Amino acid sequence: MIWEKAAALGDPDAMLGLVKQALDRGDSAGVERWAPVILAQDEAFPITALGVAFRDRGDLARAVQAFLRAEELGDGYAMEYRARILAAQGQHEEAEALRAQAATAERML
Repeated sequence: MIWEKAAALGDPDAMLGLVKQALDRGDSAGVERWAPVILAQDEAFPITALGVAFRDRGDLARAVQAFLRAEELGDGYAMEYRARILAAQGQHEEAEALRAQAATAERML
């Protein structure tokens, strides 16, 4: 309930917590309520963390969507995470290019 109030006031960490809870419960409505709001913000950390949550639950399409959004904000961690997905899919050249970009990017916290 506290996370709901904080999320409603715009706290991205509370939103992320609610999305993670929703993912754990299989509550797609809860995910759909907060994930787009996180993606629309300009803070890279919660967006990257959202991508990790999707990746850890096997939703690579949504993970990549989040990582790409965080990459737009310059987050090197998101670049590295997406490079791992690309490498696992056999897209080694693209993965290496992204890793090179990540090496010079900022690490958002």
